[in-house]
Amino acid sequence: LGYSLAPLLMILSRAGLCEDQRENIARAAASLRNWAGAYTPESAGNPALNLARDIHGTIPIIYAGCDLLDAVALRFKCQINENAETLAFANVFPEFNHNELVGYNSLYGLDKGFSVIILKDNQDHKRIRASMDIVARYLKEKGIKVIELDSRPGQDLERIFYFIQCLDFASYYLALLNGLDPVPVVHDVLNVRRA
Repeated sequence: LGYSLAPLLMILSRAGLCEDQRENIARAAASLRNWAGAYTPESAGNPALNLARDIHGTIPIIYAGCDLLDAVALRFKCQINENAETLAFANVFPEFNHNELVGYNSLYGLDKGFSVIILKDNQDHKRIRASMDIVARYLKEKGIKVIELDSRPGQDLERIFYFIQCLDFASYYLALLNGLDPVPVVHDVLNVRRA
């Protein structure tokens, strides 16, 4: 992902379409290296493993704001689908509030089959943040498991990649909890890139 994103950011910045991203890329890379130790199997309080355990046996539904983490939510959904071979869905605030929220009114006994993950960025608009809090409270009252994840402080790329790293590891651990080996998916991707 880094090899596909960093060159694009550099091209866009050299074309004058965005600010110079070299410092932001370097910060994000350093942060990823610093955080990596938290996701090892032997790490106490491993947040990715804990998340995988929390959503295991459910259909995860991932929500995020539409400004920064929308692509991260979609990526996590796809990682769960591909690595853990589990259904998952994603949507964004505020669009979610216009229609999908109504679907929670009548769950027909399916309430225990879902887990809702809300990705919160510390730069989300205050109205989006308030909406997330209201929705989380409402869903918990309906008996749905709600997991709220907050971003770390830092630049945009650091906050994005904090979630990507954590959630990618969570999809890996979820695959293991499902009794699957996620490594063939990695090998398939590498073979496609080499071809």
